Amino acid sequence: MIELAIEANDKGDFFPVWGTCLGFEVMMISIAKNTTILTTFNSTNHSMKLKFFEKATKSDIFKDMPERMKYFLVHEKAMFFNHKLGVSNETFNTN
Repeated sequence: MIELAIEANDKGDFFPVWGTCLGFEVMMISIAKNTTILTTFNSTNHSMKLKFFEKATKSDIFKDMPERMKYFLVHEKAMFFNHKLGVSNETFNTN
């Protein structure tokens, strides 16, 4: 499915694939073709605010999100994290 999504997106056909938690990790390993891209994080049992990057707020996924929802996610600790593994920003950007 990931390969089909990449192929569709390369042709200009927006085809999002969503992965949450382990699903995201599996997608990243699959796309990078690298089983060692996961990094250990100390990110267990805490809540934090969401940081939207400018490009994300204009994406097809988030562009129609009500402003009050974006405000809530950015200004309140609405996101709960309980992870030990993940993909760092640097690893994500280089893969």
